[in-house]
Amino acid sequence: MPGPSQEFIREAFAQDTKAVYLVCVKIDHPALAAIAAEHPDLESPIRVVNDYQDLVRADGTYKAWAFEYTEPDEGEDAKPRSQISLDNVDRRYIYALRSIDTPATVTVEIVLAHNPNVVERSFDEFELVVADWGRQQILLNIAFRDDDGEPACAWIYNPAVAPGIY
Repeated sequence: MPGPSQEFIREAFAQDTKAVYLVCVKIDHPALAAIAAEHPDLESPIRVVNDYQDLVRADGTYKAWAFEYTEPDEGEDAKPRSQISLDNVDRRYIYALRSIDTPATVTVEIVLAHNPNVVERSFDEFELVVADWGRQQILLNIAFRDDDGEPACAWIYNPAVAPGIY
């Protein structure tokens, strides 16, 4: 994906701007489809935008929701982790989060309000690591898939399998 547009960069560094940046979050998991079948007013995947009104985009309608998003660290040794803190105003979402037993896929996209179908910045490889909630907020810790512990190669080379190497 190409980097942010010139308009996005110009408005980001302007001393005074009327540009409105929106963060669109999509949480997807197979269990959410089953819950959406039971609760027709709960959509699958879950789509929220930090705005006062719903946002219609090419991939669906994002529900207006108050939340804060912390971008992941971009340092050399930093593990890309991020956090989303949502206002807890709807118990259906707690019910949906409780039903997820494996990591959900989380996509975060930053768009300009006047052109919501053009993605200026995207983080689309996140997994939901931890979901915690209280009476006032839902805290989602998300991170890129940690594959440091995965084997680099699926094959084991030994004299029985690859005699030509030895």
